[in-house]
Amino acid sequence: MHRAVLKTVVRQAGRLATDWPVVQTRLSPDQQDDLRTIHHRADWVVTVDRNTGVEFFNSPGEEQAIYDAYVIDFVPERSDIGSLQMITSTTKTDEVRALLDEMLAAMSLSSSRRNCEFLVNQLKALSGRMAMRLTSAGNRSSELIALALLQASCAATVAGDAKWLSLQTGFFVPVDDVPDLAPAEKNNGTSNEQPAPAVRSDLIYVSLPARGGLSFVFVEVKYRRHLRVAREPQLIELIAGQAESHRQQWLDYFFDSGVPEIVAAVRRSRLVRALPFYLEKARRHSLDGAAYQKLSDQLDRLIRDGADYRLSEPEQPTRGYVFCPEMSRADPEFISQTSGGTRVMLFGPARLPDLIAGFEMPVNGDDDSTRSVIHRAKSTGHSLIPSAEDVTPTAPSDDELAGSRDASDATTDRVAVAEETLEGNIENVSHSQHETGSSPTTQAARIILGTDAFGDTDVELQVTSKANPHLMVVGLPGMG
Repeated sequence: MHRAVLKTVVRQAGRLATDWPVVQTRLSPDQQDDLRTIHHRADWVVTVDRNTGVEFFNSPGEEQAIYDAYVIDFVPERSDIGSLQMITSTTKTDEVRALLDEMLAAMSLSSSRRNCEFLVNQLKALSGRMAMRLTSAGNRSSELIALALLQASCAATVAGDAKWLSLQTGFFVPVDDVPDLAPAEKNNGTSNEQPAPAVRSDLIYVSLPARGGLSFVFVEVKYRRHLRVAREPQLIELIAGQAESHRQQWLDYFFDSGVPEIVAAVRRSRLVRALPFYLEKARRHSLDGAAYQKLSDQLDRLIRDGADYRLSEPEQPTRGYVFCPEMSRADPEFISQTSGGTRVMLFGPARLPDLIAGFEMPVNGDDDSTRSVIHRAKSTGHSLIPSAEDVTPTAPSDDELAGSRDASDATTDRVAVAEETLEGNIENVSHSQHETGSSPTTQAARIILGTDAFGDTDVELQVTSKANPHLMVVGLPGMG
């Protein structure tokens, strides 16, 4: 009946019989300005509407600037708000970046602004709710970084790679976003047994093989700080147990032939209501157009065929990934395969834009080749030094120029004095060592760097190799 009505609309509109009526909601430039003003004045904006245009916030291929500006929390239709849809959005991303800065520093990784923005964008591509969850994730925040790097690796992978799950031919569904995708029921709903506790993996990877129906791979992702812990057999068994248990519960809930068809039809409708949302999102990010159309057709078939629909059995129905920041190789390392067939891979931070020395990074266009990285970040501490193109020049005023000249002269005088003091102190230390015949490793060099303007005391640096230092950094006043 629905199809007949739509065909009638097309015919009455004088269009081709192959056309299909679609309702599109668009925001005018004035409405977009209103949105920006609201977000500027409020930290959080909640939009409730029947036809909420999530594409406005989440289309990096068409509106990259808008995608970068907003972080949104939006999931498929919720039964508790009826036919309405709800988006929670914010442009206050500094707090999220600050938290990422702390987490990356704890992992001994470069916490440059570019790294933080990269991780936020990857989390948004996977789930906007996950990006927001960084502010309240507690101990699980490190696993969110692992999920972001897994998303980045899979998005850059071509089809057929056995190590990653290509997002050009399939898409991820974050299980925590949709409780219906992690059913607790282990029975068919006809017995009085208590349902088993919900055991869920982190992601479900949906793809379509050359022949057959939809394929579902259940993915569990963990984070471990040190390589020794990341390879422990207990961790591998834990990953396999979660992924395999969730898969079995999920198949029993949605595709068990023993469940009455009227119950199974309702469950399948919940599933098909959730999957197109993530399919559409994948199309806006990295999913191939032909793959999108085939997957969309299969979702229609799943509803149309009902109990007669047959899934494809993937070669590896469960996967495990362990992220460890100490892993310096670009390619993931196969750790172990459990008795249930779960393949567990260990991977590192090679996809981060800025890395420190000693890491490998994949070369674009060739996934099998890697090259060593000496320094991918021009960093001081954990802050990335901005490049020339990142700095917008402005014309200074006359007062600013005068003040700048005075400050420059004062800085030049301080630098000259510091250079003389530095040379004199080092020379004195050298003479002292020569006269006493002592080893240079047993003496400390007292270097005067300048005078504290507030306390009128010397600012000194004592250099010694008694503690076996790896590195000495010497600077001058005015250098920051």
